[in-house]
Amino acid sequence: MAEIVPKLLYIGNLQMGNAYTAPSTSGSYAIIKSINVCNTSTANESFSTNLVLAGNTPGVNNTILSSVVLTGDNTFSYETSIVVPAGASVYLTQASNHLTFTISGVEYNVV
Repeated sequence: MAEIVPKLLYIGNLQMGNAYTAPSTSGSYAIIKSINVCNTSTANESFSTNLVLAGNTPGVNNTILSSVVLTGDNTFSYETSIVVPAGASVYLTQASNHLTFTISGVEYNVV
């Protein structure tokens, strides 16, 4: 049996690391539908996101968004449909903690 659940996958201002990991059960996955980033600083800030498969590390071969510059007190919105395989993670990088990320989507869980 399986279930599809709309979900807030992550909200927060992680500076560097895994913000979300898809369920690891074989056959499970998630789909990222939107990534919103809010710059709470008056200065320009930049960020990158990666989709890292289980056992791998972030790098140029798994970058979703690279070195996006967001002007002060502004918001970035990215509508998409990215499949996150079982056990894979969404990895965030920013120079400070002034950017708040909201990542929404759905999870398909095999139970």
